[in-house]
Amino acid sequence: MQTKQATLRSFETTFTSLLQILSAFNQEQLNTVPFEGSWTAGQLGRHLQKGAITDTLTGPSKPTMRQPDEKMPIIESIFLDFNTKMQSPDFVRPEDMVYDRDRLIHELSQIVARTEAAIQVQDLTLTYTEFDIPGIGEMTRMEWIHFGVCHAQRHIRQLKNIYEHVVGGRA
Repeated sequence: MQTKQATLRSFETTFTSLLQILSAFNQEQLNTVPFEGSWTAGQLGRHLQKGAITDTLTGPSKPTMRQPDEKMPIIESIFLDFNTKMQSPDFVRPEDMVYDRDRLIHELSQIVARTEAAIQVQDLTLTYTEFDIPGIGEMTRMEWIHFGVCHAQRHIRQLKNIYEHVVGGRA
């Protein structure tokens, strides 16, 4: 089973990278559509804000009757399959608007800090009971963190692609 320290390290590393890449965009670049059918970097940041996992670490839970990291491989197989294009559920779709770069990065940084604090003090083996992912079912707090990491890794890849199209270099 993955340790709490390894879980925290994975989260910190991934979200530090995400925030660094978002910070590489200036205000105009953050809101530039890179190619038809794509979100802007700002919309991607907003999507990550709306899909934050913090509540899954502090919300209603119950004891888990299986290995608390059992669903991590299926989460990886779904969210790290970069050949499959996914559609976001409506409740995490970003609004079509101009995003303020500094505000977006600040708000995401606050979410990351709250999540890191929760990881350190919560029992990650408990199963969160208020929401599940279709096809996966209820997940433990540890699995929700892993979902957040894999989801962010998927979008880091997208952000790098957007950066190359908008700025013309590597983020």
